[in-house]
Amino acid sequence: MNVKIYSHNFAESILSQEPFKGTYDELLSICKNTPLPIYKNKSNAQKKLDVIQQLMDSYLNLQLKVKGWTSDGHFKINNTEYITIDYKKSVSDRKSEYNLHLEVEFGNVASSYRNYFKVQFLHNKNASDIGILILPTESLAKRIDSGVANFEKAVAEITSASELFSLPVLVIGLDDSNTDELALINSDLTLKQLQSKANTKHELLIIDYIKKIENMN
Repeated sequence: MNVKIYSHNFAESILSQEPFKGTYDELLSICKNTPLPIYKNKSNAQKKLDVIQQLMDSYLNLQLKVKGWTSDGHFKINNTEYITIDYKKSVSDRKSEYNLHLEVEFGNVASSYRNYFKVQFLHNKNASDIGILILPTESLAKRIDSGVANFEKAVAEITSASELFSLPVLVIGLDDSNTDELALINSDLTLKQLQSKANTKHELLIIDYIKKIENMN
């Protein structure tokens, strides 16, 4: 998978230096190795839809956890409400500890606005120093479903409202152009199994894919 990068408030420059560099390099490597799972005619109504994004999500989840990111944490807003954080990780040098907050989005556009809120809210509460968003590019999003959040839209919105984001924010776009496809139409798994992240065969497929890319490196 190709990646596109947008950096707000010098996020990329900061992440390219210690103590962040190792974590950032790992994150980029994970993104570049993200599979492009193709199931032709997954939608009878919309022939252009052929990407199984649930497999991409599961791959990122497994790989991020291996690299020390914790997932699905809760952050309290008040006595009765909380927000769910996709991933977070702390890195440190001899003097300080820094918190990274990461959101992965393959859902609809409305989800992006929740992510913007979470990124800035956590920073305001001194719970995050750098926010990171991972989304498909527009071309990939159109192969997932209609109305899916995408890299280009996120970049345009953050740019137009840059004064609202006081922290460094990095946006990573997963780009399907010139990317090898993982063809699934002849797989032993049904479309329903491929789309179910709770299905054991779904998880085993991703584990097998990860083993293959590890053997190649």
